[in-house]
Amino acid sequence: MNDNIQRLIRLQEIAFEIRDLTARRDAVPGRLAELEAAFQEKIEEIGAERLTHETLVTEVAELRQAEQESRQRLEKAQRKLMEVSNQREYSAVLNEIDATKTRLAQIVTEISGREGRIEELAEPAAEADERIAAERQRTDQERLAIEQELSSIVSRLEELAAQREELVALLPAPYVRRFDTVFKARQGVAMAKIFHGACGACHVRLRPQVINLVQRGEELISCESCRRFLYAAVEGETDEPTDPPEAPSDKQGAPRPGHSAATGS
Repeated sequence: MNDNIQRLIRLQEIAFEIRDLTARRDAVPGRLAELEAAFQEKIEEIGAERLTHETLVTEVAELRQAEQESRQRLEKAQRKLMEVSNQREYSAVLNEIDATKTRLAQIVTEISGREGRIEELAEPAAEADERIAAERQRTDQERLAIEQELSSIVSRLEELAAQREELVALLPAPYVRRFDTVFKARQGVAMAKIFHGACGACHVRLRPQVINLVQRGEELISCESCRRFLYAAVEGETDEPTDPPEAPSDKQGAPRPGHSAATGS
């Protein structure tokens, strides 16, 4: 395989890596936004526990006051029961006593329920500020990791851009023009490796004569179906494709199921 074809293959590899890194770089703002949203949600949860605790304490105090008033009303009604002079008044006082007892029992139940919840929330409420600080620290650490990853991606993209410039400078201009034309026309894939006797991008079977020419590696040979430039695996390299394939073509048959081929976006 001549040097120019090897350089074109490397150009294709660089294009794939740039595509993947660019997608990761572009996803960073969304990842950071999700991270901050998750932090705010956690803070609201912690703050809600503290607020609920404070609200329950206030409600219990109000219920205690209502309990005391109900007990006083009950005692007063019971004393009044001893002083009534007719059946009508007696029935009215009994109804008042029953209603007061019912309300008193309800208040006691409500107090018990709230005090149980207060006990559950006592520790989280007391530790709320510490928990918020811990969440902020964890979020900041994750943000830093993402920002460091972004910095690494940007640096690698700069390296790849420099490598591409070097390769383009070494290639004859016609090679570059042909590569760029096919690259743009074929979804970012100009070079296709032969595997199992087929084009690694479109899956169309290749004629033996074409395969022999490609294996010589003396000139650019195009796939008769998709027009991508073909190359053969070098010794010791797998002939499996390295990128998702196009839909199989039935022009000249397709390779066995389970195999894929290089494409780009």
